[in-house]
Amino acid sequence: ARKIPWVIHWHSDVVRSSIRRLVSVAYALVYEPFERAVLKHAKRVIVTSPNYLAASHALAPWHAKTEVIPLGLTPQAHHYAASNCAAAAPDWQPNALRLFSLGRLTYYKGFETLIEAVAGMPNVQLLIPGAGDMRAELEQLILRTTAAGQEPAVRLLGVVTEAHKHRLLASCDVFCLASRERTEAFGLAVLEAMQHAKPCIVSDLNGSGL
Repeated sequence: ARKIPWVIHWHSDVVRSSIRRLVSVAYALVYEPFERAVLKHAKRVIVTSPNYLAASHALAPWHAKTEVIPLGLTPQAHHYAASNCAAAAPDWQPNALRLFSLGRLTYYKGFETLIEAVAGMPNVQLLIPGAGDMRAELEQLILRTTAAGQEPAVRLLGVVTEAHKHRLLASCDVFCLASRERTEAFGLAVLEAMQHAKPCIVSDLNGSGL
């Protein structure tokens, strides 16, 4: 393998996280020397946005062999006709503003920001499919931010099928992605929402494709 050219697709930096300190320590002590050696050997490095390349410390010495190729999706929305919106109706409360987010339930996604933002807002519902290590923590936050005697405004749906996901995208009013760190390199779920012509509210993360 050392005798043939290497092309690296750079999904994300290992972000020196202010949220998860252990990530920073493990990167500096264990992973960074390996990463640097692989980048040095590579013939080309592909990144997914010019913003990410400009902000990446790891890629700074290697700009001469780096190319920007944004992520894309094959057209999928036409497989899930607008009539599927009716099939998603049971997921939503009647007469509510339908907010939708999507992703792994993990520290950098910022789902707690969305949950706290929705708390106490009348006639607003937020649905979040996905699995991950923060599910129990987010469920507790939903309980704490729901007034006594009221239905929670937020529901965690767990893992859903591809068809169910597209029904929710087709039937929501607004797509939200509140990611907190550049570990969110691009936000492919935003492209999925845009395929359904949905307005998107996302974090303005410096150095991220968002």
